Amino acid sequence: AVGAGSPRLTNRSQLAFSVLVAIQIGLATTLLVGMGISFKSVRALLDADLGVHVDKVVTFDLFLPRSQYREASRQLGFLAELLDRVEGLPGVESVGMNYALPFSGVNPSNAFDIEGRQPKDGELLSANLGFVNREYFEALGIPLRRGRIFLPSDAADGPPVAIIDERMEERYFEGQDPIGQKISIAGDTRLTIVGVVGAVQQDALDDTERPFVYLPYQQRRYMFTSLAVKTSLENPLSLVQSLREAARDLDKGVPISQPSTLRDSYLEAISPQRFPMGSPGNAAKAQLAINLVRHLNRAALAEGLVFAQRLGLAPAEFLEVLRASPAASDVMEVKGEKMVNREYTPQTPVAHTLVPENLRDAQF
Repeated sequence: AVGAGSPRLTNRSQLAFSVLVAIQIGLATTLLVGMGISFKSVRALLDADLGVHVDKVVTFDLFLPRSQYREASRQLGFLAELLDRVEGLPGVESVGMNYALPFSGVNPSNAFDIEGRQPKDGELLSANLGFVNREYFEALGIPLRRGRIFLPSDAADGPPVAIIDERMEERYFEGQDPIGQKISIAGDTRLTIVGVVGAVQQDALDDTERPFVYLPYQQRRYMFTSLAVKTSLENPLSLVQSLREAARDLDKGVPISQPSTLRDSYLEAISPQRFPMGSPGNAAKAQLAINLVRHLNRAALAEGLVFAQRLGLAPAEFLEVLRASPAASDVMEVKGEKMVNREYTPQTPVAHTLVPENLRDAQF
């Protein structure tokens, strides 16, 4: 009960109080729903079919200085010897090479044409291009759909050949057998298609991928390339020192990048900013706290605008004062004017509202 000396709530004060309580309840509900959607989205990304195996695969980049490796024979000799040495390391199952590994940010798009076929008006045939060794598909778990993978005979002096992915087969060879057909990259030499492999998601967050064409690295050379080492070791990164020594023993002047795992490359691609959180489960706890702060910031702004209006201040003018004050925050730029104008259309997949529908038109 309210004592005789206690202040009594006016009808308007009671309404404002009810609005604030409704806001907090709405935010709590929104937070729980948002967490569910957020966790489902993250789980979907982690469980996505990427077309490659990301576990127990160590990757690193290397660059062959042009001053020392101008001749093709030196380039091929170094790469062949390095592949042999890495394949011989304890715990290594297979070693793949490609200058455009998945999730690396390298998307080498090239125009191509198909022999005997005229492109439709305005049609531009485009595909990603990779220079790989024959073990590349095994190392990354890319399945062979039809035809064959590269053979030792697909050497620098052998007939030019290519392997395409099933995305290219579906898009440009529908109802046809691509094996034996010829394509050319950027108007260059005609390449005979010898195999079709599974499609790979080259960009972690892009599901509208271009087709992929793979060429034997011996037939198309590049000064920059990357290795993908499939290992049986429980801790794949325990190979790092051995990998460095294998490259250094061949040529100390060839720079290589810090080795990492393919899974780490994928995680960095879907979340460029990552912070170590310690024990398992701490990341989920941190996300919960971040969501709470984010929603409380919105609630605080809504409450502040209500309070200012009750004091007789115009909400739009008060918002400008807030933006220039120490209380300024990003939420004011995103939500401020919408709150002032009573626009509550959801801007995220979560259908949230800052004010319950039956109170949106209330006069505070």
